[in-house]
Amino acid sequence: MRLGEGETLDEVYRRAVLAYERVPMVPEEAIETVVRVSPVASNRNPFGVLDLTLIERIDREGFIRSLYAAK
Repeated sequence: MRLGEGETLDEVYRRAVLAYERVPMVPEEAIETVVRVSPVASNRNPFGVLDLTLIERIDREGFIRSLYAAK
């Protein structure tokens, strides 16, 4: 069975939605892992570069859910 171009795109989209998180949050554990395995120590706060307040706000207000509801 061969898929048409539109069917293929729909299938790829469906699988991507299942595989990826809808809200691109970076867990603290991931940052801690990068710091731990980094070959060069730094005096900077690794959490200072990560400000998720904007993403958290648009998620709370329903913007991200509205993007997925359009499909």
